[in-house]
Amino acid sequence: MAEGGQIDTDILSDEAFDVLCSMCKNQGKNTEGEQYCVDCKDYFCVSCVKVHSKVPLCAGHKVLDKSQIKSRTSKGLPRAPTERCDRHSHKHIDMYCQKHDTVGCSTCMAVDHRLCKDTFYIPEFIQNNTYQVVATREIQTKLKALDTILAEKADRFKQDKQRLLKRKAEILADIRKFRQEINDHLDKLEKSSINEIEDKVKSLEDKIKDSLKQLQANKSRITSINDKLTSTNTNQSEVFVYVKMAEDAATVAYKYIDDSELQCTTEDIEYQPDITIPTQLEEKKTLGTLAKKHTKTSVSLFQI
Repeated sequence: MAEGGQIDTDILSDEAFDVLCSMCKNQGKNTEGEQYCVDCKDYFCVSCVKVHSKVPLCAGHKVLDKSQIKSRTSKGLPRAPTERCDRHSHKHIDMYCQKHDTVGCSTCMAVDHRLCKDTFYIPEFIQNNTYQVVATREIQTKLKALDTILAEKADRFKQDKQRLLKRKAEILADIRKFRQEINDHLDKLEKSSINEIEDKVKSLEDKIKDSLKQLQANKSRITSINDKLTSTNTNQSEVFVYVKMAEDAATVAYKYIDDSELQCTTEDIEYQPDITIPTQLEEKKTLGTLAKKHTKTSVSLFQI
């Protein structure tokens, strides 16, 4: 067990092993590997690990001492995850808090889970706990279902936008037709009425765009983590991280779906011409009045 993002050395062995330094091996030398780089997944002797640490791209790599590496059996310690932490980009997501059932880097654990006793180094947790592939299948099934739901909602938003623009065109045509039935004095009124409709439609269209943007963000996250789960099948630690990330993504997506269902009422606009205009042109500012109309059905968004 580890607390505050630290590796629990109580369950690691100091036994010697005969793994060779990868850099020396490439040069035809047989030098025992004294340290292990989690990121490179290679062993290094005392001299070569110094060279490794000086390479800029390897500056943030996690290197384990010989005392932190279990004896090299056929199974060994599972490979560490390579997914980078969103909050601490120089760190890898290689820690797991069992109390909160969440993963993070060592810095996350030190900051957010310092009081949690059940925090583990993921490769050790995987090795000492039976992790079922069923959880991976379940979250993949959940992600696939969510992807379908979000895709359907995206189509509905697009259809709403098309209906909105279609009704906008119809209203503008009706306004111009109505304007032709009266005298030239309607030029100014026509412009005011069109501007009012344009502003209202723009407001509704912006709302749809905002909703679609939120939906696409959830859908992209669902698709991305599902792709990672699909392409990762050998690194159990990596799968563990992606499953936990997928569960978080699924929770956010479900909340978005629930919230959007509560606000699924479509805001509508209704236009009513003013039949008194022919006799009262001088007193009017627009060709009619706009009113909102709410509906849950796929009927026309505007009526004139």
